[in-house]
Amino acid sequence: MLAPVSTGGWMNFCPTKESVSIWMGSLFVIISLVQIILTSRKLKKN
Repeated sequence: MLAPVSTGGWMNFCPTKESVSIWMGSLFVIISLVQIILTSRKLKKN
């Protein structure tokens, strides 16, 4: 809903709602996996 709609952008980069949602979803998965791995390693040390 809050994704950009315009076709022009900085340095000719024009994000669409689809590309923004895919990028944000991928970023969420990567950050979640890193957090799970770090937390499990921390718990194994204790």
